[in-house]
Order: sequence, then C-alpha cells, then structure tokens
Amino acid sequence: MGPRLAKAEAAIKTDPGFAGPRGQPTLSGLLKCTGSNLRPSAAVMGCSEGTVKSTPPSRNDPSGMKSQALAVHYCDANISLGLGGGVTGGLIWDWDYGFRPYLGFGVVLPPPGSASVTCSFDEVSPGWYVAVQGAYGIAVQGGKGPLNSASGGDYYLEGGIGTPGVNVTVFDVFEGWTYRDVVKFVNDIKFPWE
Repeated sequence: MGPRLAKAEAAIKTDPGFAGPRGQPTLSGLLKCTGSNLRPSAAVMGCSEGTVKSTPPSRNDPSGMKSQALAVHYCDANISLGLGGGVTGGLIWDWDYGFRPYLGFGVVLPPPGSASVTCSFDEVSPGWYVAVQGAYGIAVQGGKGPLNSASGGDYYLEGGIGTPGVNVTVFDVFEGWTYRDVVKFVNDIKFPWE
C-alpha cells in the first residue's frame, strides 16, 4: 500500500462525514474536501489534513455535514436492445458507494431498443430488480428491488432523458467498484511524466 492510499485509509476511518455505510469513501465526502488537483487522492488527502468543509448545524442536520451531501443518490446509464425480447445493461453511479454494473433481460419495444440516463433520490444495492421504463425524450423508470433481499425489496423511481421506447426488464445489479477501488486504481497509474 502506497503512502497516499494509507493516508486515504486513515481519513476514511477518522472522518465519519467522508465514509459511507461500509467505511468506503463517498462522492459527497470527496466533494467536501479540497485538493490542489483533480486526482481523487488530492481530495482524500485534503480530508486527512483537516480541510473538510461543513455548514452550520440545523434541526435536520445536527452535524452540519448532511447539507453538503447530494440529494440524488445515484444515476443510471442504460442501454436495452432487442426485437421484442431483449437484453438490458448499464452502469449505476451510486454516490455513496461507487460504480455498479448491471445486466438483465426482458421485453424491449420498439426494436432495436432504447437508451437512457436517469437519476434517483432512492438508494440502490446489489441484487435482482424488476423495472418498467418509458421514454420519449423524457425517461421515467419505476420498479422494485432487490427482490432477493430479506424484505423483498423497496419501490424506486428514476427520471431523466432517453430515446423513445418501452421496456419491462428483470436485471441483476452487481457489487461493482467502490470509490476506494477507483482511488487505488488511479493512484496505481504510472504516468510517463511522473
């Protein structure tokens, strides 16, 4: 483990406003920090050096940290392809976790399929989901999941933009890559000028 990643690990463990539910760095945590360049390690190191920004406490936010968090919990880039029956897949950018790919199948109309970018105020976790999506410039998707959770899942709603189409799909959201994975990957890149 390099010194930058070790410093990031220390920041995650000591700053509850930076860490997500499993101790991984969150986007809202990264956005609260300052750094001298755009590499995630700069923001991470900024947290460990005590440059976390916060707002005054309020009744709904006693710590003063939640108001810095984003209201949208995730955005979803989706492509569905098929001739009636088809496949769906995409990538979810989960603010509190990282990136979650998904893949599934269902009814895709009209052929050859549709594409959309939608966002949600709800939360997403790994597992099987069922969804209905309609788009004609404006895209709306609603569904339930994860179906394989103890509670049978929660309903969710997404809104955004998309190409014309109607899809009824079942898909599996995978664990994906945490921000910690992404920061480690970026820190391990060896640039020719370094």
